[in-house]
Amino acid sequence: MKGQVTEVVWETPAFISVNYVLTSIFATVFSINTVISAVWSTSLFILFLSFALLLVALALTRMLPDRYVPYYMRKHGATARPKDLGKLPLEMIFMGMVAGFDEEKAEGWETVIQYNITGEGGGDFYVEIKERRCKLFEGKAEKAKLVIKVSRKDWVAISEGKLDGTKTFMEGKLKTEGDTNDLLKMGSVFGQVSE
Repeated sequence: MKGQVTEVVWETPAFISVNYVLTSIFATVFSINTVISAVWSTSLFILFLSFALLLVALALTRMLPDRYVPYYMRKHGATARPKDLGKLPLEMIFMGMVAGFDEEKAEGWETVIQYNITGEGGGDFYVEIKERRCKLFEGKAEKAKLVIKVSRKDWVAISEGKLDGTKTFMEGKLKTEGDTNDLLKMGSVFGQVSE
């Protein structure tokens, strides 16, 4: 899995944990296939069963990280993050933010929030919050209710909890357009990962 993600993530607890889970799955599949081969004579059914188990393990390799890592991050909070978010691609910082989404606190909240992150390594992302779910998209939203513009440096510091978002807003380093009520709501709904 190391080839699929940036090197800065390799030492994070979430990455290590998902790799232990995947290794356990493959060890189990190989053990079952070894027992099946030793106990039963080779037949077409046994060959099919062994192949099917291997396909299940491969499918889990593709699906599990996308589901397990957000679960792990919600469960373990800030301890699941890399020590230096600044080295991560911007998309991964946003994925961490979305992983900390508290669906209970988002009851009745429907919005689209656009993030325009400026400076080197910046970019445009938006989240769509609807029916207590949060989805992340790259690019510009057609109809954002709130647009947030901030430098990458300041966004990373806010994400790490080193910089207060409200103070950054008051100092004019974080600029908004649209419904500022959404800005106030963000602190409680996305607060878990940075705690």
